[in-house]
Amino acid sequence: PTATATPLPDNRLVIRNGRVLTGRGITFENGLVDIRNGRIVYVGPSQGYQISSDAVIIDAGEQTIMPGVINAHVHNTGGTSASSTTGLNLRRAFLLDGVTTTCNVGHPINQMDSFELSVTAGGEPVGRAFNSGPQIARSDGYPAPDYGYDLIFPADTPAEAIAAVRLLAAQGADYIKISIEPDFDPNSTPTSPDLLSQQQLTAIVTEAHLLGLTVRAHITRSEYIAMALDAGVDSLEHTPRFESIDLASATQQENLFNLQSNEAKAMTSLVRRMASDDALLVPTLVAMNKLVPWTRDRLGQTVSVYEEVVGFYAANGGAVALGTDYPQDTRVGMPIEEIQALVRTGMTNEQIVVAATYNAAWACGQQIDLGSLEVGKIGDVILVNGDPLTNPGSLADVTTVILGGEVVVSP
Repeated sequence: PTATATPLPDNRLVIRNGRVLTGRGITFENGLVDIRNGRIVYVGPSQGYQISSDAVIIDAGEQTIMPGVINAHVHNTGGTSASSTTGLNLRRAFLLDGVTTTCNVGHPINQMDSFELSVTAGGEPVGRAFNSGPQIARSDGYPAPDYGYDLIFPADTPAEAIAAVRLLAAQGADYIKISIEPDFDPNSTPTSPDLLSQQQLTAIVTEAHLLGLTVRAHITRSEYIAMALDAGVDSLEHTPRFESIDLASATQQENLFNLQSNEAKAMTSLVRRMASDDALLVPTLVAMNKLVPWTRDRLGQTVSVYEEVVGFYAANGGAVALGTDYPQDTRVGMPIEEIQALVRTGMTNEQIVVAATYNAAWACGQQIDLGSLEVGKIGDVILVNGDPLTNPGSLADVTTVILGGEVVVSP
């Protein structure tokens, strides 16, 4: 699958004099990004760099120059509906706010062709979009009973699971989404008890990797994490709940992971394994906090345990990718609420910037072409008033959006 959702123009664009955040932990003060034919040919200091006479120049001044933000976990961006909250118009709305790429993680198979489209019905550019097609699940598995059977590709044997991967790849899937979930709401009676078996999970991952596709696993319960890691999945979607933890005993603990119960030790070991196995975590914290609240009293304050889990995972070397699960209680455009939730986890500002750029591209299997400002990559760039390394909330103030070397939003 290609990371190019729009034609790359035959032009040259130079953005200079701003603070460059590459998305890979490198910063250039008074930096410069040179884009030719839609791809980056130089990123580094402005001083001494010879700009071609045919280049269009944007002076960033005191602004930050950085990769376009990527929302790695959304829904509803497929199709060609005229609605403002679905399909091409939704991708357009994300783009105008500086989210240059969205990654859809579950939708009907008949929408897959629409992800190749790059403009609205009115000819306006839209952000890049990648897709999984329907989630591979058992024939009565989640999310079918809850949200619709057109959202799953049913597979009840390892052979059917392999065939599902091959067909979705042939239809244009950019990655594979699987469901390891009996029912989303842990407080409800399960309506879809059938889970993919360990043999099926391993078969899916093996086949997807042979085809160059990553595998993304929907998991919200801790008891299924080991299954996913044993199979070798590439990302865990949502923050899993550890329901065996006695939160009442943790009210005087600053760090939940200091608890000495067997259940807490098991949680600590499993979260550390998540980090050491190089499985990305796409936590969708805002959606999880609203849909299935999981909180505790910590020294007199109510805090999200999801956020504590993500903080511990990141502190132990785990890679976090930004995703919101739109439209589940989240807004269109720049995901500031999710960024604020990541701040509350204790992640560093640099980790948050990387989560919103390079790691999000990695979650979508597009890190070769997108997610950072590096020579050879596609020139998706935003200019931000302020410095996200000092204040991630400054991402709410995007002034300029560049898609593949073309300016689509300007002051």
